[in-house]
Amino acid sequence: MQEITVDSLKILASEITQASHKWHFHILTPACKLNEKPRHAFVLEDVTAGQSYVSYSDQPEKSLAVELAPLISGPKILDQTTTDADYKPSQETADMLKQSGTNIAGTEWHHHMLFPDCRYNHHAPKYVLLFEDTTLNENIEMFSDAEPTSDLRKLETDFYASES
Repeated sequence: MQEITVDSLKILASEITQASHKWHFHILTPACKLNEKPRHAFVLEDVTAGQSYVSYSDQPEKSLAVELAPLISGPKILDQTTTDADYKPSQETADMLKQSGTNIAGTEWHHHMLFPDCRYNHHAPKYVLLFEDTTLNENIEMFSDAEPTSDLRKLETDFYASES
């Protein structure tokens, strides 16, 4: 994995989107089970080129994620005006969020959408939605044959609510 600056990540994301590459990104906290270093990391995977890039920082790059998420999952992924009636999350996701108390301010959690071709997905060809709750020291994995768009939308809007 090549280490680059966050500004270079922004430029790279734009370039690979314009080139119609398949790509995605991850925000890794210092305690994240996917993180190799005890710092915040922003990982961009260019699946088409078979390259991965990382930028380390002292703070999570949530604003960059808010900027890039719609390029991958569509413009409504972080739309706060869209209701759960439009995107109905699974009962499993609703129960998971309720159990962990993610809607309570100060609860530390994050999630990962592991696409079948993701470097962190050890269950391909399944899609894996990984939920990490550091308050409860709990990791929950949900597997599906198709991208769990409604579950992802619910997690994304909750996670990025303070940034959008």
